Amino acid sequence: MRVAARVLIGLTLVVLSFALARRLGWLSGPRPVAPAAAPETVAAPPQSAPESPPLVQAPVPPAPVSPAENPLLVQPPLVPPPPLERIQWEQSIDDVLMADDDAPEKAQKLLEVYPTLPEAGQVEAVQHLANLLPDTNFTAVTHLLTNALTPQGVLDVLVGDLLNRPNKVKLPLMLDVARTAGHPWRAEAKQMLQMYVERDFGDDWLAWDQAVQTWLKENPD
Repeated sequence: MRVAARVLIGLTLVVLSFALARRLGWLSGPRPVAPAAAPETVAAPPQSAPESPPLVQAPVPPAPVSPAENPLLVQPPLVPPPPLERIQWEQSIDDVLMADDDAPEKAQKLLEVYPTLPEAGQVEAVQHLANLLPDTNFTAVTHLLTNALTPQGVLDVLVGDLLNRPNKVKLPLMLDVARTAGHPWRAEAKQMLQMYVERDFGDDWLAWDQAVQTWLKENPD
């Protein structure tokens, strides 16, 4: 009896021990293991699209500039060289002008060269003559001035120069031009004489001459 009681008491103690241990959590049994957290995934940095190589633009040639936009592109017209004949007569005039002579001698040489020149050369020669001849020797070109067959260009130069001469040189030569039949300047010379003497003597050239001489005496330069 005593053995059975001791066994019963021992079993009771064991049961109580287990119950106490369970209550205290000592024998609570295996706890459920929480699933391990998945390792945090580190987001990879966003990858930018690969840079494309820079575009190389082909050089664009400049637009052609028209001559109107740039006057420097305008080609001057080709001027042909003067013909040999012109070179020769220009040289003959230059030889006279470049000589070591005084003005009256150069004027005389130009008068000697004048008949050998073409019309263009004669016009140029009398232009120099007009500058070389003094008032006292302007009558050296009377034969050219009063000749109706003298080229028009030569007469224009001589008459134009005569208008700038003193009255005592100008009026007598204008009278010679006025009475030269067919002279290109005849009408203009007569009109000028009328302004000075304030009379029109028609074709009475003797009366014209007397009127001009009287006016010059009354109106000396």
